[in-house]
Amino acid sequence: MKNLFLTLKASLRDDAGHTMTKTIMANFPVLQLGEDSWPPTEVTIEPSNPRVSSGTTLTFLARAKDESTIVSYQWFVNGRPQGCAGSTPTFTYTFTEAGTYTVMVKVCDRTGNCSFGLATVTVTAA
Repeated sequence: MKNLFLTLKASLRDDAGHTMTKTIMANFPVLQLGEDSWPPTEVTIEPSNPRVSSGTTLTFLARAKDESTIVSYQWFVNGRPQGCAGSTPTFTYTFTEAGTYTVMVKVCDRTGNCSFGLATVTVTAA
């Protein structure tokens, strides 16, 4: 993203010959050819709403409609980050206790735009 600086000078003159001059300076962010200012769209997680018993290990796959621009995936379980952001769309987790878990992925593209995908996992006692 580049910035375009614009200076506009306007002069107004009334019928009596009085002149008023106003200078306006503005900064406009401008996309360069090939840049993307939109976050990834339609981020989904597979499986989306599994029901498993405690002790089950699941591997999740994040998918974004515009996958070719994705550079990082950050996974969370119940709001807690699971390691550092990485470049692979898969995540493996073992559910050791019964309960309802929220699995979330933060997906970012090469220009730093991010979106999120969610899955709910229901875990029953073994």
